[in-house]
Amino acid sequence: METCTKTYAYRGEHCATFTDRRTTPIIINGRVYLDMDIKTALFSIPNIKSPGPDGFNSGFFKHTWHKLGTLGMPGLIWARPNMPRNAFISWVLINHRLLIKQRLAKFQPQSDTLCVMCSAEEENEDHLFYACSYAQAIRDQLRQWWNQIPTVQQVTSAIIIAIFYHIWIARNHRIFRKKQITSCQTAYLIKDQVSSRILFLKTYSKKFSSCVDSLLN
Repeated sequence: METCTKTYAYRGEHCATFTDRRTTPIIINGRVYLDMDIKTALFSIPNIKSPGPDGFNSGFFKHTWHKLGTLGMPGLIWARPNMPRNAFISWVLINHRLLIKQRLAKFQPQSDTLCVMCSAEEENEDHLFYACSYAQAIRDQLRQWWNQIPTVQQVTSAIIIAIFYHIWIARNHRIFRKKQITSCQTAYLIKDQVSSRILFLKTYSKKFSSCVDSLLN
């Protein structure tokens, strides 16, 4: 049974926020966006082959929107503390479908399969997200902040999933935009994103209250 947590007026209609994640609206700059608004906007984008900053084109997102509705989604990846885009990238990662250089080389010869973040080893999932010096530097910069946060499983998963997402974004910025995002900048973005998300969710659930002070330090 879903529980109504908040009621509000939206576009002349009486609306409500429920505990079910799928019916919870997203609020951006004071404007409320429902799932249908997001889906309508997504499907209004032409099928463009060139990838966006996250490495995927618009057609891929449209195809995957339908696929995700039929799959059993792991609770931690799709839990509320995770930003939807972070969760999506992590879902693709655990299903080994990210367009990593090693994977691309299986379908088409690649002139360069070195990791663009360190140029030390071949780019594969384990290297890019764990062994790479860039990923290690991010974890080192987050360690003190992370260690002081009370152990709440969903918050821990939110941090890990945010790390995956921002490493992927930094990697794609370097490849497609020729722009370098330092590990310090990425660590800051992760802390800011996770903290902002938990502060927002604190208004819906008290279980995150114990984390707020630590997240803001």
